[in-house]
Amino acid sequence: MKSSFWKVVKKKRLVIIVFFLGLLLRLILSVQIYSGDVNNHVAWGKDALRFGFAGIYQRSFEQYGVMTPTYPPIPLYFFTFFYWLFGFIYQLAWELNSRYPFFPSKIIWLLEDQDILPAFLKIPAILADLGIAYVIFIWARKVLREKAGNWPLFFAGLILFNPAFFYNSAVWGQIEAVPLLFILASFYTLFLSGKKTLSVVFLSFAILTKQTSIVFMPIFAIGYLSRFGLKKSVWGGLVFGLIGFAFFLPFFKQGNLLAFPLETYWAKIQTGSGSNYVTDHAFNFWALTTGLGKIPDWKSFCWGISYSQWGYFFFGVIALLVFYRVWRRRQKLTIYVLAALLIPFSAFLFLTRMHERYLEQALPFLLILSFKKKAFLALFLPLCLIYLINLYHNWWAPGSQLLQSIFSQVSVINFLIVSEISIFAFLCVRYMREEN
Repeated sequence: MKSSFWKVVKKKRLVIIVFFLGLLLRLILSVQIYSGDVNNHVAWGKDALRFGFAGIYQRSFEQYGVMTPTYPPIPLYFFTFFYWLFGFIYQLAWELNSRYPFFPSKIIWLLEDQDILPAFLKIPAILADLGIAYVIFIWARKVLREKAGNWPLFFAGLILFNPAFFYNSAVWGQIEAVPLLFILASFYTLFLSGKKTLSVVFLSFAILTKQTSIVFMPIFAIGYLSRFGLKKSVWGGLVFGLIGFAFFLPFFKQGNLLAFPLETYWAKIQTGSGSNYVTDHAFNFWALTTGLGKIPDWKSFCWGISYSQWGYFFFGVIALLVFYRVWRRRQKLTIYVLAALLIPFSAFLFLTRMHERYLEQALPFLLILSFKKKAFLALFLPLCLIYLINLYHNWWAPGSQLLQSIFSQVSVINFLIVSEISIFAFLCVRYMREEN
């Protein structure tokens, strides 16, 4: 058994090295700096560890100076565990330092550095980045088959060493990678391995990690129904509901137990973005038309119709066309990949209250399209760059007066947005041709 294990290691040596380097890069970056949003994660984990999960969505967090939790249950479980893990390691280090003179005291100083605790809270997103790269790797290997060569590892590298991904997870400390991993895993298990129950489990995890994952549900539902029929789809829906109820159950304190998960989730959808602005720093259609000003989305945009209503209209029309064409060609995998790209992309461009981070959902699906048609890399790489600039524009870390002066110019921002919309329009045309 040991011999066979080392044979596998030797055979996969290059893959292991590349993934290890991707992990090492993120671990180094994670202890350099973090955004203020991570303070929310720390406070939520600390509070859950002290007072339990029950009632956490109703508790006030003024004592911590942060928001009441805006995420569904899974991130709160992660934050609580890694807050506990940091405390456990810290206490263990103190015990060892007190009992054994040879224990290096500098480890205590390291753990007391202000960037170390936040780095622990970044671990889920860091591991999710690696998970996304691995799904991309096995997806490419399965699609390309005998023509694979080193292409699967190359595509995985475009996630592992892509600043657009590690800046958001390892530097900033956001969790977009976690639900995205579950979405990719759900699509892979549904369309490429046919594991119907596991695919529902992964989709459930995505929805229970971040509300933005909801946009993938109709695409997944069409694929599930077309492959397994109505009866098994009803069973899948039951599994989905039971998982959701089970994960919300520890958070219940009072009220209607059966209604609690839906009521709480809906409330988090309404408040999850943290604002009611037309655009919450996203380089999208609304930033092009109104700038990045703090304009409430309930205000009138045109003909007495609010920004929010126009956003739902634009997105709704695009979504209906996409879903219709998915149903028409539901036996073709490329249609689902294109749809999984266009739906979150259109949501980012046209819905209000969008954060800059939400574009990340579309990027892996654009990379998947390039498995067989490398020309799509000419769209993937520029879109990653625009996404990275949008992230940087909201935080300016690491600081650079030159970059800040360039990317603060309205003309530069508008150029980037027009480029985004042009890429989206091209993909829409490609989608229509694929359907025909």
